Amino acid sequence: MAAIVSQVLSQLGSIVTEELKQRGRLVVGAEQDVEKLTSTFTAIEALLLDAEERQLKSESIENWLKKLRDVSYEIDDVLDEWRTQILKRRLEEDDGATAGYNCLELKLLQISDVLKQVCPFLPTCCFSTDEIGLRYDIASKIKSLNESLEDIDKEKNMYNFAPRETTSFSSLQTSPNINFSEVRGREEELKELQHKLLGDDQSDHPGVRSMSIQGPGGFGKTTLAKMLYNDEEVGAHFNKRIWICVSDNFDPTTIAKAMLESLNQSTSGSALPYLLEQIDLHTRDKKFLLVLDDVWEDRRSRWEEIITSVSRGLPGSRILVTTRKEEVSLVFRCIEEDILRMKKISDDACRAIFTRIAFYGWRAEDTERVENLCGKVVRKCFGSPLAAKVLGGVLHSKRTRRDWIRILESKMWQMKEGREEVLAPLALSYYDLSPALRQCFQFCGVFPQDYQMEKDKLIRLWMSQGFLKPTMNQDAEQVGEEYFQTFVMRSFFQDSKTTKLWGGEKTCCKMHDLVHDFARLTTKNECISIPNNQDTYSSSLPSINHEVLRHLMVEGLSGEKINGLIASIGGSSRLSSSTTRSNDHYLRSFMARNGGAIEPDLYTHLRGVRSLVLFDCGLREISSTIGQLIHLRHLDLSHNYKLKELPEEICELCNLETLLLIGNKSLEMLPGGMGNKLVKLKHLENNHVPAVLPRSIVRLANSLTRLSEFTIVVCKDGGGGGGGGTNVGDLECMNKIRGLLTITGLGKVTNCEEVKRAELVKKRYITGLCLDFGGGTEEEEEQQQVMEAIRPSSNLEGLCVTNYKGGSLLFPSWLMSLCNLTTITFNGCDRVERLPPLGALPSLEELYLGDMDKVNKVGLEFLFEAAASAKRDIIAFPKLTRLEFTRMASWRVWELEEKTAAAAVMPRLRRLELEDCEELEKLADVILRKPTLERLVINYSGGLGAGYRFDRLDPKMVSRAVWDKICHIPTILLDDTDIRTTFKSEIESMSGIGKHGG
Repeated sequence: MAAIVSQVLSQLGSIVTEELKQRGRLVVGAEQDVEKLTSTFTAIEALLLDAEERQLKSESIENWLKKLRDVSYEIDDVLDEWRTQILKRRLEEDDGATAGYNCLELKLLQISDVLKQVCPFLPTCCFSTDEIGLRYDIASKIKSLNESLEDIDKEKNMYNFAPRETTSFSSLQTSPNINFSEVRGREEELKELQHKLLGDDQSDHPGVRSMSIQGPGGFGKTTLAKMLYNDEEVGAHFNKRIWICVSDNFDPTTIAKAMLESLNQSTSGSALPYLLEQIDLHTRDKKFLLVLDDVWEDRRSRWEEIITSVSRGLPGSRILVTTRKEEVSLVFRCIEEDILRMKKISDDACRAIFTRIAFYGWRAEDTERVENLCGKVVRKCFGSPLAAKVLGGVLHSKRTRRDWIRILESKMWQMKEGREEVLAPLALSYYDLSPALRQCFQFCGVFPQDYQMEKDKLIRLWMSQGFLKPTMNQDAEQVGEEYFQTFVMRSFFQDSKTTKLWGGEKTCCKMHDLVHDFARLTTKNECISIPNNQDTYSSSLPSINHEVLRHLMVEGLSGEKINGLIASIGGSSRLSSSTTRSNDHYLRSFMARNGGAIEPDLYTHLRGVRSLVLFDCGLREISSTIGQLIHLRHLDLSHNYKLKELPEEICELCNLETLLLIGNKSLEMLPGGMGNKLVKLKHLENNHVPAVLPRSIVRLANSLTRLSEFTIVVCKDGGGGGGGGTNVGDLECMNKIRGLLTITGLGKVTNCEEVKRAELVKKRYITGLCLDFGGGTEEEEEQQQVMEAIRPSSNLEGLCVTNYKGGSLLFPSWLMSLCNLTTITFNGCDRVERLPPLGALPSLEELYLGDMDKVNKVGLEFLFEAAASAKRDIIAFPKLTRLEFTRMASWRVWELEEKTAAAAVMPRLRRLELEDCEELEKLADVILRKPTLERLVINYSGGLGAGYRFDRLDPKMVSRAVWDKICHIPTILLDDTDIRTTFKSEIESMSGIGKHGG
């Protein structure tokens, strides 16, 4: 609540500044109304912390806050409408003014804009009749809202709210040394379950055996199951492992699809009988482990089909269920000895979890000051690991005894709502956050339980709602990064995992189901998700309170259901505390995934949304009425494969900050006016979209920070462009772009000066660069010159070059200066005869080489630069962990000197993969013998892999000739065959070669 009030105050200040400085006086009386609004909100803001905490025990205070919330949202909408009209007015004045301008001219225009702001007395055009009418309408709304706020302000006096000192909040960074998933106090349970999973079944346990981990929320059931699932010995024991998060939205079809996906099988057939047949096919006669996490459904009849589909697994197969309900164990017919009932962990274990987080990075004198209070804190955990983590996160930033005592004596410990011991610690942590952080946390309640949240997308959604305010030193995205890390540190987010991607990384996380329930509790039904589950869908509709609902997410709903839902939300009017408003203004987020298309006439029912996600919804067209969604900041239309064009009316969304079009493979046309009107656009992600960017995109040079794909079109001067499309030189001023950038159509470029004008060397925030030379000239000399002219920033971490036709040597002078490169991909460079000395790159971790048809030898030139080849103290590929060769049609020889390679080449190599290298005669033994090697894959490479196949050679010959070279490698795949699994008995029969490690 405090955050939305703060947001309104910020809007008010901005509105007054812009209107008064640029246009003179407001409509008569409106200025006083704005000042009055500001004064009233400021007075209320000081009392909100006390009111929000007291609402937990007072229904009347809760209702008062609801009235304040409704008026605040309404005022925010009116002010945003006002600001939007101001922005549109300025755009109309400047319409076309910068079309076709170069970088220098754009900079001069920007200086002019600054002068207008600094010098408000500069002449401006007169008001139009329409503008006066609009300004009067908005002024009338503000006057009416002011009257409503006065009533709320008077009512507050009944409750005697006291001003509260705002908690001094310091953000926390997650330390890689803190393992939040570590099991403490559960070592005995872990050993017991591991023994039961790995033990041989006796005659009294025929077939598939079910086991359960049962206990209250926050006691570590899922953590324990994950430890078992990921255990190396458990992994080796089972042929197949399947992990399914069930949660309380039970749907057999969704579970069956997830099981097949976990088995790496297609789920193209959506009918449940077909899915069950496929599950049976892929688990039959296999020893498998199926983990069903967080199960609530306790009716055997609902589970019968799923259980039957895995009933033909080999003896020793296991179903492991985690649940809070005793009845679930009975559904799976677990015998008593196979039910682990989780008890409270000891105070010592709680203390170990708590202190590891609370005291991380503290000085000894700080720890000593509060250490004797730890016992009191631990007793407040009531044996819950989650409570210990949450309290550790709260007290990490409290360095004084006074702060610790304040937490211990908080009234939050008297909370009665909910039976879980972790509720009070969650409430303490929540109210210890700043208002903006609380608002971000509440928003996460819109996602369903166990939803995988992607950090970058979440931050953009926060931005679209106005939750992230830039500071002097941080932009909004950096503030969002800090908030995300704070939630991880406080255990509001868990299972945070960062996956390294080409030229970047992706971080995902989840919320514990108790934390998710708490988030929903704090939103008072403002956030709702409806999954693809007939029971849940039917029960959700009557429970939706349209007067409260602000954020809605639906998954897998048919077009009929989605359209019915939107119509029910926006189809009627309701009387708010101030004015009669239609429901279509109240919803601020609508997110639909994997469902049906929205009818064109229903977009107007979403007029108030800031975030609109229509991900994989089968859209064929976007209605022109989308231009009426003036508040929209975030629009995701990704993976609508039949969508061919976007309406020009999208350019009316002048507040739009994020436009996601990923994977729209049929999208042929983008609006020409995007750059003229979408002046706030920061993120344009157009991966795998054939549509060419309009030339006007150059006008967004100062706002765009993400641009996935930049396509060059043909023009007479050889620089690209023409026909309204972009040329490579148009990148000149886009120096704020960060992350991954793909430039396609470089083969069309013949003018190197145009490439130099792009000044990629100044794009220091780009971490991944993909250069595609396809689709144009195949002239060797021209492509070599273009490649040389590219010259990216030395900050580059990922480089991909495809379809390059630039001659015998792929070695532009700038390549070896990219000392921060961690990933390289060269693919389709079929005229290159000799590989560059990539071993000299100090940071390179992953290297992928493919379709280089003229390379017939890989030797020392690949390892060292000429000047260094004679030196013995230099390590080639010092950090390389993964090396792949694919479709190297002429490669015959891999030449390495043993005395050089034994210690000085690839000392960290873990994965070596070769595919379709038909002519390669032999692998370098010194590479195969690397003790660090964990995975060897040789697919369809002639006789190269045949020497390791037990079905083609006598085991004794294998043992004597080649097996000793690779027996230390844990995973060996030859022609898609897992050697250790397929030939387990042959390997075990060979003396001394029973286990890897040789």
